[in-house]
Amino acid sequence: MCLLPPLPQEPRPVRCFDVERRKKLLALADTLLNTDATESTGRTVRYLCKLAAAHAEPAPLPRLTWLLNRTVDEYDALISFDASSIRHMQHIADTPDLFERDPQVTAHGALLEAEGATMVQYRKPLQTKQLTIKEAIKLLSHGGQKPPARVIKPSLKKSAAKKQIRRKCWPKTNTTIAGEDHPLGPASVPASFDWARQFLLRLFRVFGKRAVLAKLATWKWQAATVFSGVGCAESALLSIEHMVDKENRLQGTPLRGRHVNMMFQVEWEPACQKVLASTYKVCCFSDVMEFQRDSTFLYCTTHKKMCKCKMSIIPKRPRVILAGPPCTSYSNMGKGLKKDDPVFKCHEKFYSVAEDADILLLENVPEYPIEDMVRDELGAEWTAVSAKVDPRHFGLGCARPRIYGIAWRHALFRWNSQYPLESILDALKARPRMTANDYYFLDCPPSRLTDSEDRNLQDYLNPQLFKEDTSCVDLTQLVRTGRGRGSTADGHLPTLTTNTGKLYSKDHKRFLTVEEQMNSHGLPTSLEQARASGSPKLDLQGICQTSAVKMAGNCMNLSCVGSFILAAALGLEQV
Repeated sequence: MCLLPPLPQEPRPVRCFDVERRKKLLALADTLLNTDATESTGRTVRYLCKLAAAHAEPAPLPRLTWLLNRTVDEYDALISFDASSIRHMQHIADTPDLFERDPQVTAHGALLEAEGATMVQYRKPLQTKQLTIKEAIKLLSHGGQKPPARVIKPSLKKSAAKKQIRRKCWPKTNTTIAGEDHPLGPASVPASFDWARQFLLRLFRVFGKRAVLAKLATWKWQAATVFSGVGCAESALLSIEHMVDKENRLQGTPLRGRHVNMMFQVEWEPACQKVLASTYKVCCFSDVMEFQRDSTFLYCTTHKKMCKCKMSIIPKRPRVILAGPPCTSYSNMGKGLKKDDPVFKCHEKFYSVAEDADILLLENVPEYPIEDMVRDELGAEWTAVSAKVDPRHFGLGCARPRIYGIAWRHALFRWNSQYPLESILDALKARPRMTANDYYFLDCPPSRLTDSEDRNLQDYLNPQLFKEDTSCVDLTQLVRTGRGRGSTADGHLPTLTTNTGKLYSKDHKRFLTVEEQMNSHGLPTSLEQARASGSPKLDLQGICQTSAVKMAGNCMNLSCVGSFILAAALGLEQV
């Protein structure tokens, strides 16, 4: 239950007119309504409306009362004034004949415009339908115009395809979704491991096969990853390299040497170090904070000895660093302290290490300002482009909105105008066909729920307590505290977090396994999946459940990072 502090019975002392405070309160209330529709949220929003209205008037309002009833006979979240209060406000309202025009306005309530200068009157309750909380907030936010029609939420039973047509972008992204002219995405998880080959086929269709292969023939990188996790960037690089080499062999023009030489990885989590060492067998250093400008060798956790931690300057093989710095400083689910967060020291250290690189590929939460960070930390010698994308842009049925960026030294590289970033991303798009339930594809027995988990599941299935899609629900989050989380409004798998260990499917009657969580990102966990993707099987042997779930919550999605790898390979050319 949401506990709210009691409102004062007496009017508060005179205070300054705080427009910015009021806007923030209304924005928070609107965000709550858009993300959560529980009963406790309704009470919270009403309270925010009251606080917002208190900041809308520079003078004290005598005998101010609030309509708290949620019955059909009264309006929700409206401010009610008596006759003397209205007379007191006539000089602000700029409508001197308001009281004479409608003497019953006292009983029907009034709302103030966002600038606190206009009164809004309402007809009698018997002549006007009930005003919802959301409509009241819209009136508060948009100048007190005519009450809008009741907002009816789309039924959860409607198909994802119909909802997708009405969307312009997936939530928290700035890239438009795939249209009818784009191909359909994979119909199953096993079919999704062929993503790199499908990406090449989509690029061939838009830019021409010969032109794309000729451009990728010059793709030569020496690469390193920082904040490597379980090697999502490495797996994406290897998948693309494998498929490009395969296409060249089919054309009868196999290339000599490798497109990408992996130099080293940097990861401080011991469980991730173990996975990286057994899966990729590349030098791994334990902490980015250990790097110094004059350091040439550091202790390698893979080979258990001192190994080289510098990339050599090789003509026509630029030094590329792929990284996903810690997101807690900027994430909405984290502290949100940004540069004041102690974790931000890792970001500063990373950018000092990145000064030795020629190209950067960066990933983080959508709130992270990649282009500003590159400009502030690396200076005017660097240029950056970025876009916010989601796996659903590329035809998958799971949500993971992230911002990805490409930065380069403009003295060494320039962007080829023949391959704009927007055109490359648009060429790679596909329409998703999979839903959340499609990711429960392994043959596993039903999960046994504890008593508390079973009670929480029943709360999820109660439409009065939880009104979102329940194809799969997160039983680590309690519905009665207002933190319930299920599949997206489109029926897709929700964004995996570091504690999403009990994502339950009511149809399959079990939790999403760790292997299935990794598979949702495109990481292969079996030999068959590895052969289809062209990257090595992820070795999770000896990793406990808690550590594996945390790994999955910190992963990049291979289709997203792969799209930017291809964009950099096609778009960047040496000066």
